[in-house]
Amino acid sequence: MSAMPRHRRQHALAGSLGGKNRPAQCTSPKLGRVFWPCLLGLACLTTLLTGGAWVMRLLPSDAQLASRSSTEAETSSSLPLQNSAVSVLPWNTPLAQAAQVPAEPLPSKTTSPEATSKAASDTSEPPVAEDWPRPQAVLMLSAETNGYLEPCGCSLTQSGGMSRRLDLFQRLTKRGWPVAGLDAGGFVKRSRRQDQIKYEAILTALRSLNYQVIGLGPADLRLGADFLLTQQVADPEEVQKSLAISGANVTFFESPDLGTPLRTKTFKIGEVKACVVSVLGKSRRDDVAPAGVANNITFSDPDEEIRKAIEQFKGEKPHLLILLNNGTVDEAKEFARKFPAFQLIVTTGGPEDPQSKPVMEGRSWIIQPGQKGKYVSLVGYFPDDVKTPFRYELIDLDNRRFKATKPMENLMADYQKRLELEQISLAPELVIPHPSGRKFVGSKVCGDCHTKAYEKWEETGHAKATKSIIHGRGGIEGEYISRIYDPECINCHTTGWEAQQVLRYDSGYRDLETSAHLFGNGCENCHSPGSEHVRIENGGKATEDEQAAARLAMRVTLDQAKKTTCYQCHDGDNSPGFEFDKYWKEIAHPWRD
Repeated sequence: MSAMPRHRRQHALAGSLGGKNRPAQCTSPKLGRVFWPCLLGLACLTTLLTGGAWVMRLLPSDAQLASRSSTEAETSSSLPLQNSAVSVLPWNTPLAQAAQVPAEPLPSKTTSPEATSKAASDTSEPPVAEDWPRPQAVLMLSAETNGYLEPCGCSLTQSGGMSRRLDLFQRLTKRGWPVAGLDAGGFVKRSRRQDQIKYEAILTALRSLNYQVIGLGPADLRLGADFLLTQQVADPEEVQKSLAISGANVTFFESPDLGTPLRTKTFKIGEVKACVVSVLGKSRRDDVAPAGVANNITFSDPDEEIRKAIEQFKGEKPHLLILLNNGTVDEAKEFARKFPAFQLIVTTGGPEDPQSKPVMEGRSWIIQPGQKGKYVSLVGYFPDDVKTPFRYELIDLDNRRFKATKPMENLMADYQKRLELEQISLAPELVIPHPSGRKFVGSKVCGDCHTKAYEKWEETGHAKATKSIIHGRGGIEGEYISRIYDPECINCHTTGWEAQQVLRYDSGYRDLETSAHLFGNGCENCHSPGSEHVRIENGGKATEDEQAAARLAMRVTLDQAKKTTCYQCHDGDNSPGFEFDKYWKEIAHPWRD
C-alpha cells in the first residue's frame, strides 16, 4: 500500500439548485415590488396549511432531473465550498419527496457545532468531523479493499488498515453518534485459498465495525458461490440484523431463494431508517468468469432489480435510500439519472486516491471511497438542517491521526496463524516452473566466486529481508505480527518467487526449515536462477559457447534494473518513495572479483 497525502481531506459543498431548474423570476421591477411580498405571504400561509408541500413544488420534478445531461449534472457538482457541509439536496426528507415514498418522522435532535467541537477538543485525539453538530446518523463508506487487510510495514507511511478504521469507529461512537458502515465490495485481489481466508478475516473486521451491507466484486465472486454461501448467516431474519452480503442482480445456483446474496436490506442507524440495494454493474460481468464458463453464478439486469427494490422500499418509509454499485463511475451516474430517489450512490471504479468531495448527479451524491482501504468516506445525516441535511468528510487513515487497535491486531495474528496452519505458502496452486528451466542455488553459492559482490550484499537490507518479516522493523506502530508464512510477504522477502503474481518457483523458498539457503532477497531474484552457471563454472561439461551463454544469462544491465527488475518489489504500494538512482548507490556491487 502506498503512502497517502498528509493533508486533511475535508470539504463542504453548499448552495441550491441553479440554472434552468430555478423557479421563474419576475423581470419587471415595479411588478416585482408588489408581486414578491404577496408571493412570500402566500407561501408562508400555504406552508402552515400544507406542511410545506407547496414550497416543494417549486423544486424541479423527477422527470426534469432524470433528463438532465451529464454536463449539467457536473456543473451542479461544482458549487462553491464553505464550512464543512454539503448541500446537494435542498430538502429535508429527500426520499419522501424524490420518490413519493413516505418517511417516518424523526424526533428533533439538534446539538450545536460549538458543543460538539468542545467535546472533541477535550481529548488529545486529532480531530475528525470536528465542526459537525451531532448527526442523527453517520455512515462509514468504503469499497475496493483489494486484499489490503493491514499495512504491511514496508513503508512506514502507508495509510489504511482495519486497525485504524476501528480507531475511527471508536472515536465516533465514543461521542454518542450512531454509526454504521457500507461497502460496495471488491475485498480480495485474487481467488486462491489465501484470499478465502482473508475474505473471512475482513468480514469479521467489518462486523465489529457495525457494517450492515457489503457488495460483491468480480474477485469476490471468483472465490466461488459455494464458499460465499458459507459466509452468510443462514437465517434470513438474522441476516437482517447482521452483516449482509448483497447483490440484487446476482444469483447463486439459479436459486434466488437461497438468501445469499441478499436482494435488499433495511436497517436502522439510531432512529434513522436506511434502505440499501447493491448491484454488480454490467461492465464487471466478464471479469467474473470467461464467456461460456459455468460457475453457478448468474446475473440479471441491474436496472430491473433496482426498480423492484425502490417499489419494495415504498412500504418501508425510510429516511435514507442508498445504492451500492460495483461497477464503473459512469454506470453509477447513469443509475443516478434513471433513479433520482437515491440520495447516496457508493461506487467502485474511481481512482485509488479519491476526490475530496462527492460528485453530484441530479439529486444524488456519487461517492468514490478510493481503493485498498486507505480512506473512509464519512457521511453525516442532519434531517433538521433543511439547507445541509448531509455533511461529508474524506478520512485518510494515516498513522498521524489514527492508531493501531488491539482487537484488530488479534485478528491479524489469527489470520497469519491460519496461513501457517494451512501451509498456504506450500500450496500446489502457487507453484510454477521458472521459464529458464534452471534452479535456485542461493546467494552463498554465488559468493564462492563473487566474493566482493556477496560481501556487499550481506551489508544491505536485501540480506536481512527475511528477518524483517519475522521480527519487524523499527518504527512500526503497535505489536508486530510475523508474516513469515504469508505468501504476499514471502514473495519479496525471500529468494525464488515471482513477486508480482505471488507465485513460488518450484526451486524457490519453501519454509524456514528447508530453505535457509534462500533467506533474504538474494542475488538470483535479480540475476535469475544460477544452477547452470554454477555447474559449468565448477567444471561441468560444456562448450565455450555454452559457457558464454550461461554467463550472459545471469547478466542484468543497469538499464534493465532501472526499468523493470527493481520494480518487481519496489512498486508503488511497498516503496512509494523509491528512486532508483538514489537507492542504487546503497547496493552497487562489482559483478566479479
